[in-house]
Amino acid sequence: MKIQSFKLRPINKILMAGSALVLSSSISCFSMAATVFNDVSEAAGVDDLDFRTSTNHSMGLNWIDFDNDGWEDIFVVNGFGQDPHLYRNNQDGTFTLADELLPAMPNVEMTGSYYADYDNDGDSDIYIGVANEVFNIFDPNDLSGPANMLLKNMFVENGNKVIDGQPLFVDVAEEAGVTGVQLAPIGVYPASNAYTGGWLDYDRDGCVDLYVGQLVLQAAGDEANINNLYKNNCDGTFTDVTHSSGSIGSTNADDLRPSLIFIGAHLDNDLDPDMYVGNVHEVAPHHFDFLHQNNADGTFSETSHLSPGLGDDAGSGMGIDVSDIDLDGDWDIYIADLYSTTNDELPFGSVLYLSNGDGTWAENSAIAAGVEGRFSWGADFFDMNNNGFEDLYVTCEDNDLLYQNNGDGTFTDIADAAGINQMTIGRGAVSADYDKDGDLDMAVVTPGFPLILLRNDSTEMGNWLQLTLQGVQSNRDAIGALVKLTVDDKTLMRQVISASSTHSQAPLTLHFGLGSAEVATEVTVYWPSGVVDIYNSLDANNSLTLVEGETVVPALAITSVEPSTVNPLSSVEITITGEGFNETTDCLFFQAPTIGIVRKHFVDANTFKMTVLITPGTPAGKVSLGCTNQTTESARLRGAIEVQ
Repeated sequence: MKIQSFKLRPINKILMAGSALVLSSSISCFSMAATVFNDVSEAAGVDDLDFRTSTNHSMGLNWIDFDNDGWEDIFVVNGFGQDPHLYRNNQDGTFTLADELLPAMPNVEMTGSYYADYDNDGDSDIYIGVANEVFNIFDPNDLSGPANMLLKNMFVENGNKVIDGQPLFVDVAEEAGVTGVQLAPIGVYPASNAYTGGWLDYDRDGCVDLYVGQLVLQAAGDEANINNLYKNNCDGTFTDVTHSSGSIGSTNADDLRPSLIFIGAHLDNDLDPDMYVGNVHEVAPHHFDFLHQNNADGTFSETSHLSPGLGDDAGSGMGIDVSDIDLDGDWDIYIADLYSTTNDELPFGSVLYLSNGDGTWAENSAIAAGVEGRFSWGADFFDMNNNGFEDLYVTCEDNDLLYQNNGDGTFTDIADAAGINQMTIGRGAVSADYDKDGDLDMAVVTPGFPLILLRNDSTEMGNWLQLTLQGVQSNRDAIGALVKLTVDDKTLMRQVISASSTHSQAPLTLHFGLGSAEVATEVTVYWPSGVVDIYNSLDANNSLTLVEGETVVPALAITSVEPSTVNPLSSVEITITGEGFNETTDCLFFQAPTIGIVRKHFVDANTFKMTVLITPGTPAGKVSLGCTNQTTESARLRGAIEVQ
């Protein structure tokens, strides 16, 4: 593996080079008959509990490696006064219920959950949104809900282990300042109705921030529908910057809209995370969505009006995800829609917005692409056959949809042929390689039924590469990092995103299908901090952890020389310390012809040794030292040694 790196300070705009969509022998489509998913819920041990909801929205699902063993576990929220559930991966294709690791929780309606290492201590913490258990579509609703929860993971604090008989998580939402509790009561409960949210590092300071979206129907224009952006203070607490950041557009009544979906992601290719917020169920303009584009100065601008039709097509968006579906180097947006509003002449069905590559999006093209859906909820882009093109899973009120990407900008529903024929009411759906066999499986949560686990048993499968990113200057989870992978003449893009689908979250590990290619020619990681790592020739069919800056070559610098004094007629070994030394490094003393170099020796990146001979006649005084690398880098230390 060859590596190289550089750093941009700052990154202003990185435009992804577009290319014509031409299928090659390495990146290609596979037959429909080769794609097979089998329901292994019972065999895997996840079919023992039903999930309930009184609002129809308590259906969040997370793939989360809570114990840092490298295997994806499952966390699912619950409603109707039922406890959430945690399934621990046994690393053999089965799971064990591990609810004893969760703290005692109130009997509330949990709407969704989103995880991140918010305190950068090395384990994943979970934020749970909570809402009022009474939910009326057409009648007035109470404005308030119970307090939200932030479950801090104590795995690292416990010595990187799970202690038997002791909860692993503790609720710290109150101490952190993210309960959503209002200063003045707005209803029966003390907090707002949290229906959506997610983590993002909007200011790229190395600590993930939190967005929480509120939803109260029949209350459009009321302050109960003000969403919140919490800035991470990097000390375990948060500050509400909703108004100062401009993340709600304005306090104008027209901008106080009930929100149900959220995604914090790079949408316009400038590496500053933007926010798409989906609003529902109300008459115009209160069902219009928000696109908050990041201004890179700690503020956002609402720009949906710059793209004709953007945000006006989905009258009731239930799920969201983003992908570069056509490999043209920009981010396309898919919204799964339950129905269109009856108050406007809008398309019935889901929405696909193709990016124009300039920070704007074209009109809804879902029908032309074949992904218009029906009574849809969750949405998850994933490469189900490892051919390089991301496919799309959509949950519905009846049979779910499995859209195979045809590689030409269109999709074909192959759900029946692939075995996706469960007659249930799907909600959250997210993919993961839970059994580590190199392909992506699917988990679906459904109201009134047990969890569904669909194992990918497809007979034709391409090569793959899985990348887990670990931030150093950036937040440890690398949320907001962008990865571009080149294979043959194609460039695949993935980004680390906290929340997607319906109230859910996929793993933070990025999965790339490589088709028949056995090597990823180049992998470039754009970290939120501005560091850029480049890897060359990564072998296929590997799971790798990439650490921020591990390929960075420090700039050549000299910090000290020992000994700092020498005497004539002596031979002495001088140790030069600094950084950026390599096998091409050469050092010499300036204007000191009587100091002879006997031997030079590169030790490591921080150490270089020289044996010198101080010949008779060398004048007393200080002598400067200079070092150079073959890369034309140079460094100088004035008065490095003193001849006595």
